[in-house]
Amino acid sequence: MMTLKVRNIIGIIVIIIGFISAPLTNGRLPSILFYWLGFMLLLWPNINYPKASYLLKWARIGLVINILGTLLLVLVSSIATNTALSFNSIVSTFLRVASLLLKPASSIVTRFFPYSQFQMPDGSIQFSISFIRGTITSFFDVLIYLFIGIVLGKFIAARQGKAQ
Repeated sequence: MMTLKVRNIIGIIVIIIGFISAPLTNGRLPSILFYWLGFMLLLWPNINYPKASYLLKWARIGLVINILGTLLLVLVSSIATNTALSFNSIVSTFLRVASLLLKPASSIVTRFFPYSQFQMPDGSIQFSISFIRGTITSFFDVLIYLFIGIVLGKFIAARQGKAQ
C-alpha cells in the first residue's frame, strides 16, 4: 500500500515525464497519457482532508470525462476514416465539434496560431507541429477538465445546499 506522499511524488514525476515523453519517443507516445496517469495519482482520495477530498473527487470526475471522451473520439474517428462515413458531412461535423469540446486549449491555440503549412512539389500539404506546443496544450486541456470538474462539483454542492 503506497502512502499518500509517495503516490503524490510518483504522480508529479509521471506528469514531468509527460512533458519530455513526446520528444524522447519521437512523438510515438502521446504526452496526454502521462498527464492522465499522473493526475489520477495526484487526485487520489485523501481521508485526512475531507473537504479537499470532495473537490478531488469532482476533479477526478472531470478527468475521467476527458479520458472517456477522448477515447470515444479516437474510436469514432478511426471507424469513420476507415469506412464510407468519412465522406459524410454530419459525421465530419460531429468529429470537429467533439474535438473542440475535448481539446479546448488546443483548439483555441490552433485558432489563433495555426500550424505552419508547407506545400510539397507533388501538391500535397504538410503540417509542422512542434512537440513543445503539443505537450503544453495537452497539459492545459487536462487542467481545463480538472477545473470544469471542480466547478461542476461546487455547483452541485450549492444546489444541494439550497434544496436542504
